[in-house]
Amino acid sequence: MPSLYERYKSFQWRPIQRNDLDEVSLQALQGSFSSSIQEILIDVISEYFHKDAFALEQSTYAEVPWQIAKGKLAADEACTNVIEKTTIHDYYSLFVKSDGQEFQSSQGRQTHQAH
Repeated sequence: MPSLYERYKSFQWRPIQRNDLDEVSLQALQGSFSSSIQEILIDVISEYFHKDAFALEQSTYAEVPWQIAKGKLAADEACTNVIEKTTIHDYYSLFVKSDGQEFQSSQGRQTHQAH
């Protein structure tokens, strides 16, 4: 999603602030997703929205897809390598049961149960 990256990259480590996300607009957005997607979004919000940029960055760097893309670059060296879709799929598939009913976070605990 290069367009999203371009839109928000100027925030860097600072919080993303938007004036267009109020209670009414969030409720309107909510209605545009199926109930199963809404449940996943609620899980994502509860898991990540309270974290600051540094904590999010560190949790990203700890995950295998990022480590593969980073390769042998030094920890403080910038990386613009693209994470392959197959790498993302293979890694995150490890946290979903084959029947798709139970989702696991990358920390290995249950975060969502589909209906």
